[in-house]
Order: sequence, then C-alpha cells, then structure tokens
Amino acid sequence: MRIVIISLSALILLTSLSSGVEYKVITNGEEIYLSNPDLDLLKADDLTALGWYYHFSLGDNERAKTLFVNSLHRNPADTDALEGLFIIEFLMGNMNDAFDYLIELNNNDINAPRALSYLSHLNLFEDTTKRYEEIHHILKANPPYINKNYCHHLRYEYLNLDIFFKLGDSPLYHSIDDIKNNTCFLSEWKVTGPFLLYGKTDFNYKFPPERKLSKDKYKWNRNIYTWEDTSPDVEGYIFIEDLLQSGEGCAYAKCELDATQGDYYLVIESEQPIKLWINEQIIYDRNTFIKPGSVKKSFRIKLKDGKNTVLLKTVRNSGAYEIQDGGWRFRAQLFTTNDFEQREGDNLSFGEDWYWIDNEPFTNLYHALLEIYDGNECNAIDLLERLVDEYPEYPFFRIILIYALIKSGEDWQIKMARNELGTVITQMPDCLLAKEELAVYYQVEDKFNKSLDAYTSVIEENPSYLSAHLGLADLYLNQGYEKEFFNKIEYIKENYHDNARALASLIEYYIDKENYKTTNLLIRDYLSNRPYDWAYWEGLAKYQESAGDLNGAIRTYTYISQMLPMRTKPYLELARLYQRTGHEKNALRLYDEIINRFPRCSKAYLMKGLLLERQGENGINLIRTSLKMNPSDYWTRDYLRIIGGLEGERTPYDISFESDDINRVEQHEFPQADSVMLFNQMILELNDDYTFTETIHNLIQILNYKGRERWGEITIPGGKMTDIIEARTFMPDGRILEAISIKNINNNYVISMEGLVEGSVIEIKYRLKVDKRMIDDLNCFFSPTFTFADINMPYIKSQFVVSVPRWMDIYFPRERFRGKRDRIRKDDRIIYLFEMTNVEGIIPESMMPPLTEVAPLVYSTTLKGIDELSLWYIGEMWGKTYLDYRSRSFTHQLVSDCENDLEKAKRIYYWVMKSIKGFSGNIYYPLNASSTMYEKTGRAIDRAILLIGMLREVGIDAHLALVNTIYTEDEMWNHPTSSLVDMPLVYIPDIDGKSYYIDPNLEDITFGDYWSDNYGKRAILLCSDRYYETTIPVKPLYEDSFSLVGTFNIYPDGKLNAVGRKYFNGLRGTYRNLFRDPKERERLVEASLGQYFPYLTLMQVDFFNLDDLDGVFSYHFHFVEPNFGVRYGKTLRIPSVPGAYQLSSAFISSATRIQPMRFNRPETYKDDILIIPPPGFTFKTIPDDVHLKTKYTYYELTYHITDRGLRVKRILHIKGGTLPAESYPDFIEFCQEVDNCEKKYIELMEY
Repeated sequence: MRIVIISLSALILLTSLSSGVEYKVITNGEEIYLSNPDLDLLKADDLTALGWYYHFSLGDNERAKTLFVNSLHRNPADTDALEGLFIIEFLMGNMNDAFDYLIELNNNDINAPRALSYLSHLNLFEDTTKRYEEIHHILKANPPYINKNYCHHLRYEYLNLDIFFKLGDSPLYHSIDDIKNNTCFLSEWKVTGPFLLYGKTDFNYKFPPERKLSKDKYKWNRNIYTWEDTSPDVEGYIFIEDLLQSGEGCAYAKCELDATQGDYYLVIESEQPIKLWINEQIIYDRNTFIKPGSVKKSFRIKLKDGKNTVLLKTVRNSGAYEIQDGGWRFRAQLFTTNDFEQREGDNLSFGEDWYWIDNEPFTNLYHALLEIYDGNECNAIDLLERLVDEYPEYPFFRIILIYALIKSGEDWQIKMARNELGTVITQMPDCLLAKEELAVYYQVEDKFNKSLDAYTSVIEENPSYLSAHLGLADLYLNQGYEKEFFNKIEYIKENYHDNARALASLIEYYIDKENYKTTNLLIRDYLSNRPYDWAYWEGLAKYQESAGDLNGAIRTYTYISQMLPMRTKPYLELARLYQRTGHEKNALRLYDEIINRFPRCSKAYLMKGLLLERQGENGINLIRTSLKMNPSDYWTRDYLRIIGGLEGERTPYDISFESDDINRVEQHEFPQADSVMLFNQMILELNDDYTFTETIHNLIQILNYKGRERWGEITIPGGKMTDIIEARTFMPDGRILEAISIKNINNNYVISMEGLVEGSVIEIKYRLKVDKRMIDDLNCFFSPTFTFADINMPYIKSQFVVSVPRWMDIYFPRERFRGKRDRIRKDDRIIYLFEMTNVEGIIPESMMPPLTEVAPLVYSTTLKGIDELSLWYIGEMWGKTYLDYRSRSFTHQLVSDCENDLEKAKRIYYWVMKSIKGFSGNIYYPLNASSTMYEKTGRAIDRAILLIGMLREVGIDAHLALVNTIYTEDEMWNHPTSSLVDMPLVYIPDIDGKSYYIDPNLEDITFGDYWSDNYGKRAILLCSDRYYETTIPVKPLYEDSFSLVGTFNIYPDGKLNAVGRKYFNGLRGTYRNLFRDPKERERLVEASLGQYFPYLTLMQVDFFNLDDLDGVFSYHFHFVEPNFGVRYGKTLRIPSVPGAYQLSSAFISSATRIQPMRFNRPETYKDDILIIPPPGFTFKTIPDDVHLKTKYTYYELTYHITDRGLRVKRILHIKGGTLPAESYPDFIEFCQEVDNCEKKYIELMEY
C-alpha cells in the first residue's frame, strides 16, 4: 500500500474524491488515514482546482493557499497555483511575496503570461529599480500580450501609472505604444447620439444616421447631433456611456477602413442589441441583451479596394441595466483570414467557444470560476456542463456545477441543482461538499429546519469547515436569530485567521442597524486584512458620507486618489465633498488638477463652471467647453439654454392667457370624456424673503351634458390665504354667468357655479399666498414641482411658470422636458416657462420640469383609487433594495418556519418595521402639514405598502387604508383639522377568523412590548399578545371614496385612546348633492361607519389592568353632522380577558374641542353607552349624576342600571354664536372638568 503525505487544512476534499488507496493527511497537526483507489484524482491539477474553488467561491484563503502550496510541491511549474498564491499574498498585503510569485509566474508561463493581468497593481509594489527592471523585462518579452485569454483583467487607466511616468524616456514607457499596436482593434471611430424614443421601438426605428450616413450633422427632435471622434482604450473598448454622458438610448458608431480587396474576419463584442453594416449592407441584426463576456461574434466579410465603411447601431434601455455589468460599450477587431485561423488555433479569437480549451479540464474550470466570480453564472454553467459530460471521472466538477446553478437564482436552474445533488449524494454519500450545497439549496428554498440540519451535519463531520460555519451564520441572520448569529461569528473570528467574510456579514448587520461607530470600526478591520480591496474603500467613503462624517469621507477619498492616481472618480468625489463642506477653494484647486491630468474629463469642466457661477464669477466658458466635449449632454445644454448661455435659442413669450379668447373643442374629438381642460396654468412667484405666491388658472369645457341648465360647486383649499380672482361660466351663446356664491366652509372656499351645460366653459382663477419660507439657506436650490397631467380629462394646454429674483439659484434636474421651455428677463426677475399641449396621460416624472430628487413621488391625482396606488407602489418596492434582499423569495424564506398566518404576519411586520428606518419616499399630502409628520408619513407609507406586498406574497389578504389622525390630545389642541396628515394603516380582513389593523407609523419597536416615539406610547396592534378587534365594517378604498379606520393608542397608565377621522375625499359632486336623496344618503352611511363625516370623534376608555379584562365593552356612537343633521350609530366591540377591573368612558366631540369657532348655531350631542358586564359580575357602586353649565356649554351625565347592564347617558349642548379667542381658557377648563367627572370610575367586582 502506498502512502501519500499531503498537508491540507481539512480532509473533506480528499474524502470526497477518494475511494480506495490509503493516504496520510495532516490536519491541524493530527494524522488521519484515508483510502482512495484512484490515485490519478490526487494529481497537482486537482489540488489547484480545489484551491481556486475555495478562493473564488468560498473565500477560504487559508485553505486555498495550503492547496496551492501542496500543488507546487507536486509540480513546481503549476502556473495556476502560482497565480493563486500571487492573488492571496496580494490581498493579504504581502507585497514582496506577491511580486516574487508574479515574476515566477511569468518565467514559467511563456505562452500566456498571466502576470501581465495584474499590471493594475504594480504601483502598489515597492518603488525600487529592481522592480522596474523586472516589469520592463515582462513587457519587452511579451509585447502582444493584450490578445491573450486573460486580457479582460486590464483597463487602459492602469497602463498609465506613475511608475511609467517615473521612467521618463525609458524603453519601458514607449513599449506601451508597441503593445497597443499589436491588438488588431479598430482604432478610429466616430460616435453620435443618443437618440431617444423612450420605448421598445428604438432598435427598429431608423434614426437619421441610418438613413443618411454621409452627413456630418443631423437634426432630430429639435436637437443637433454631430459625429464625435474617439478611440478605444487599451482593451479595444469604446465606452459610449462615458462619451455621450448618457446611460440609455440609441447610438451609432462608424469606422472607415482602407483595405485591399479580399476576405477578412470582423470580430464584434457587445452586450447590447446591435446592428452591423459593411458598406451600407446589413450583415448582422441582434435585438437581445446578453450578459457581459458572452457575446463575441465573428463574421467573414469581403472588403473592396480603398475606403470601406463599418456602421454599428447599439441600443441600451434603462430596464436592462442590471444585466449589463460591463456598461454600454463595444469593441471590434479585424483580421486577415490567415491571422484569424492561426489565432483560432491558439484559442485567441473571440469565437463562440473562445474560453474552451481542449484537453485542459482544469484550465476550463478556472475559466468557469472566473465567470462565477464576475457574476456570469450562465457562462459558467455552460462550461461546467461540458466538463461534467466530457470528464465524468471528476465528480468535483459536478459539485461546482451545483454551486453555479444555485447561485444563479433561477427557479429552473435551482430545480436542476436539486437533481444533480441527488446524483452526487447517491454516488458519494460521505461527500461534505455535496452536503454543504444541499444546505444552501434548502436555504434558497426557504426550508430553514432542513438547511439547519444539513449545515450542522457538515460541521459535526468536520468542525473546521469554514464555509459551513459562514453559511450557518447567514442562515441565522436571515431568520432573525441574532444571538446565534453573533455566537457563530465570534467562533469564526476566534478560530480562523482569514475572517473577512465574517466581518462582511457583521458590516451588513450593523449598517442595517444604523450603528455608524461599530460599522466604521468593522470596515477598517476588514480593510486591515484586505488593504487593497478598493470596492470596500469606496464603500467606506460612501457610508461615512451617508452617516454625516464628511471629514472621514474626505480622508478616505484622499487615500483612494493617492493609491489609484489615474482614476478620475476619487478626485471628483473629493472635490464634491469639499464643496459640500464649504471648502470651495480646495474644490477649485482640485478641479484644476483634474483638468490638467485628465483633459478629456468633461465633468470636471462642468462642475468647476457651476461652482464659479454659484460664486458670482463667470463659469459659462467652462460649461460650454464641457458641452463641446459631450454635445449630447442634455442637462448641460438645458442649463445653458435656461441661463442664456446659448445664443439664439430664446424667444419672447407672453405668459398671460386671455379668457375672452377661448378656443373650444368639438364633442367628436373626445367622445369618451365628460370634460376637457382647455387651459391649465400654475404661476409660482418666489419673493426675496423666500415666501411664495401661487396663482392657478383653469379653463374647463363641459362635454356630454344634455338637458336643462345645471349648477355645481367647486372647492378651493387655503382659506384666508386664498384670493378668488375669477369664477365664472362662459355659455355657448356668449353669455357670461358669474358665480352664484363664494362661501368659506371648513377653511375652504366653496364656489357655486351655474350654466353647466354641454359646451359651456368654466373659468377658475385664484391666488394662494404662503408666508412660510420655502428654503432657509441662501445656498439651497429652489426646487418646485408641477405635473402636466391628464387626470380624468384630456389637457389641451398646460403651463408651469416660475418667477424668481435674478440673484436666486433655481435647480433644473438632468431629466429632459419634451415640451416647450423658455426663459424671460423682466426687470429684476427671471421667468421660466414650461408648456405642453395635447396631454393624453400623466407625464412621467422624468419628463417633468423642475422637481425634487426624492423618489418615488406619487400624486393623489395620478391614480384612480387606493388599491391601484397600492399595486403600483408594491411594484416599485420590489425594484428597490432593503437590506440586501432583492427577491420575493426572501419573503417566503422569512416565514418558512411559521405555523399559521398570524405568525407569518407578525414575522413580516417585525422585519418591515426594522428595515425601513429613514425617509425613503413620500406620498402627496396636505401642503400645510408639519415637516416632522410629513416625513413620518413618508416612512409609514413605505412600510405599509411593502408590508402589504409581503403579506399578499404569502397568501394573506391585506389592504391599505388611510386614516387622518393626530397622536395626542396636545396635538389636537394645536392643529386645525386642515393640517392633519393622512397616515396609512394596513387592514387585514381575516386571519384565523379575526380582522386586524397594523400601524406602520412607528419610529422603533420592541417585539411584543411597548415602544416610544415623539408622541408618547403606542401599542403594537398585531404583534402584541393583546389584540383589539373591531366590528366596524371598513372596506378597502376604491375609486373616489375613502373609508375610515381608527388608530388605537395605549399609554403606560393603561389608558386606551381611539381616534378616527371621518371625511370626504375625492368625491365628485358636492355635500348637498350627495345627501339630497334620503335613500341614497342612508345607503352611503350604511356602507361604512362615518365614511362621509368630515369631523373628528374622540373616544377614551381607561383600562387599569389590560391583562385582567373580560367581557365586552359596547360603545354606541351617535355622530352628528352639523351641516346636514345626519345621525347614525354603530357599535365598537373590544374583547378582553377575565379579571376584576375598573372601567369608564368619555365622549366629547372633537369638533367642539378643536374648532368651536365653526359653530354658528346651537348644536346638541347626545351619547348613550351600554356597559355589559361579563357573566358573574355585578356593579358595586354608582357615582352621582353630573351636571355642568358654562356660558357657552351645558353637559349632563346620568347613570342607570338596567336588566342588560349599566346605561350611561350624556348630553353636550353648545350654544350658538362665535366663541371669542379670550374665552378659550374657560372652554378648556370646562373640558377638563368633564374629564374629571368621567374619572369617577365604575367598579366591577368578580363573582
């Protein structure tokens, strides 16, 4: 029996590949004997392949290094192992050892010097003459290295490193040109674009260059396009996105070739859809997006003597960004037939199988691992499937295939992985690699217990298996088991030197927790182990900025710019941060340095010009230079046009619109419309003190109304801040009918109009003066928002006009506006005008003029109902990233171990509340809402909609309901009704036979307990052990109606406070029309409790021991609507648990407490409460009746014991007239007395 001694950090790899001959394995100093009948499986190549797997896929560099070293003991010329050792030593910061491996790699790999793949890192080695001589030797020995298989590691920026500049006129510096000349890349291109259609027809649409190639300039869609000269980088790529400063659209590139007649091969590589013409004859057409690296197409073409033209059309749309990691780019090579065939033989072409090398299984495995590392699992799967078919004697290949299939995330590939796992486990039941992949599979399939068992089994068989420990830690974290997660991470940190992946998991955890101090320390700890992981350095800088540590971000970007001197991004980010911190001199100095070092960096010219303009100096020429370098930069073009930087593009425009000159439309033009907006104008005037005035002017033509003359009412918000300028009707016969009346009702103007017949035109014009300053800092940009919208009617003309003082900045975003725009100088003001005609739908945000950068921004007018809003918002939410969970499968994984729907709802609710911390979105709410509550609402709507989406994903019916509410009594006193903010609640009609409301308005929570926010204590309705069920029939919101739901607050002393808002929202018609028909009124009122009542109702109940309650407290509401006298009652039922308790209830109309001034006639509120005791309970004492009288109010409270229980009757009478301001203290004192009377609690004794 032969004994083979090898040094591995674990034995599982050999056991999985062994089945007979005995081997002696040294693991952590302990000798273990294994048997393996197939000696060939233990050759050096096998160990190297396993080493690459542990480095690339599992991140276990210690084990990978051990495998590489042992492979070199078997075969000192193993270049794959040398390369692996170079990478590991480099990542560990051992520069001298890394460079030695690099030189040895070059000496041994004469056919494909992979050492040259790492030129990007040479500036990090020791600055010695010896090192430069070694580099010079490598370059001189292999000048055409760029065409080797490993060229995709290189970028042009790395070839111009400081080491080359330090050499001056040395041969090494000039050898760069020699390298570039041996690439066969087409080097002289002209590019134009981007042409935009905002649709899927961009690829097939014939834009001007496609119709007339010979022209030098094109005019299309009111823009001028010219050909921009460019040349490829050292890898041959033309990066269109950088050249055109645009990430989407259609671009054309042309190249002229001087050739002799004959056959050639043209090789094209592009991830985007492309069309290709040779001498205006189309030879290729592919309208598909492909992942990077997978499309390298070769064509045999015929060229004529002399000049030949190559034209390439490429399209990139925003929806394809995620699969286009390589960017918007292409490259092309031209070969003679002999050269191409020779390169094919050397496996150097870009043919379909360029990465496959016959009889080299482990080189092909290396390529597959590279593809996995780069995120191209599909390419890797193709290679691995071929490896499995051609080399069945290597079961290890099948395990890597399973890993790639699971990592791809596609359902069909995961199922395929499960089948492959069955094959491997059947053949090798003791293979720990297969067991680990089985654990990963169960984790992806949301089978927590099975995944836990699989990981545990692997660790029990091999306790030093790092990858299994890391997988188990991730499993604990995803399931919310934080204690187990931390224990596992600590174990890894204590037992493994290379703990980078453990640190990465901790970093993600603390970023989610918004713990800046700990996250910062962990990132630095990670970088101390991997000092040249530049992605993490940039991540650290971004995280420091987001956390407010701007000085820390400046230091980090300074370090990155020093280590990567030929990258422009660190310099630009550093200059931006200097501006943000007020160090504008440093920013200008840095912009000058960038322009000197990178004269083609158009963004540096642009940013410096904008900064000079902000400082009151002339920066127009720099901005024009930027536009000249990138003529398709529409943001810069629009900016110059707006500020007058482009001559000959401004036209005077009269912003007024005369009502007497009305151009009506014909009925047949809009057969389905009830009305049409002839003119919609908003004029926003910003004053020197930053207050502003809005003027709204609308002309609406009535269609499809036949019969007698009609009247209607229009409600205008704003109250005393609003001035009505015009309110009249233009009849078809020429008569002009002024408004019948203008009334101030509930702080809104209600205008009664007449003459609403077919063909009549309503004109409404009003002005709103807002005293509150829009911005508080002279350095702030003014960012107004306006929607050109077809809400329920076609828009013929829509205008947005902004008037600002000449000294004031106004911000226009990057998005292009397709309508008419202009800029007018008038006295000491500048007027900006935006106009669109024939609007047929809601204009997307990207098409709008000035708008804030907060997204998503949803307007209440853009969607018909709240369900439609919910579905839209859910779709948006799944496109975002919360934590690192990017797919719906996470939702199923989250609740995989929950036994019923209620537990699932709790688990989802808890995760959502922990996930959305900041203000990440908003919905349109009242203008005068306080900023604190506005941001709170933004967080809540994000949480609510995400919660609805996740609940529906697991089969729980959930709906969004908006409740207009205030949190505490103090807030009620200090806010008028019009300033209340609509807060979202999630309504679940049925879970285990009960219905629940979930409140997503919280700042922080402790699961199953109370939590604090700025407004006191609030109870978890769903996630507490105490549930409050209501029989109020609240339906989801559809079309124009908004239902009512109440919120429940529990305070530390046990008091329950329920607040609800009953209001109209979006109803067509008027209050009067709605309640004119008694039957219709009764039907509407029956539909939902208080659905159409525009007043608050406050109900308070005092609980002393929530855990000891039993019985049902029945509360009978009597709502009184002062304007219409509608009365209606409904019962609220609150179940409780057995025990003795004290109970009292009070009812005071908040219409009285909040705004008593609105009552102009006597009002009476009656309240009747029936308290039903649980079985076995009797009443011990009855308090005395209470009678309170004041100058303005009368209150009576009586108690009576009946056969059914205790009946409490109350009457609150408010006298007519207006309550003067000086009487508010008396009124408040009266309300407090009423509250004190109610605190004579009813004592209930247990039987």
